[in-house]
Order: sequence, then C-alpha cells, then structure tokens
Amino acid sequence: MIAGVLLALLSRLFVEFTAHSKAARAGSVLRESIAEVAEQRVVGPVNVELRRYAAARDALHRTH
Repeated sequence: MIAGVLLALLSRLFVEFTAHSKAARAGSVLRESIAEVAEQRVVGPVNVELRRYAAARDALHRTH
C-alpha cells in the first residue's frame, strides 16, 4: 500500500516536471516564431519605409 502511494507521488512529480519542461519549450518556440514573423511582416517593411522617407527628406534638404 505504501509503495503504491509512493509510486503515485513520484509519478505525479515526474509528470508535472515533464509537462512544465515541454510547456516552457513550446513557449520558447512560439516566441521565436512570433519574433520571426514580426520581423518579416512588420519591422522589416517599416524599416524599408523609414529609409525611403529619410532618403526623400535628405533629397529635399539638398534642394533648398
């Protein structure tokens, strides 16, 4: 009886530890994926537009 309770306790601890580790890894992979998509679809295009704006602004300043 005591061995069964001990086995159940150890099994529960193992499952909780494993689940926590897998959840942490999944969260990490998700954050990396979000960062990659944000860079490609938001940050990159915004930086391109900012460079275009800066070039146009500099060209206008040179004409005056």
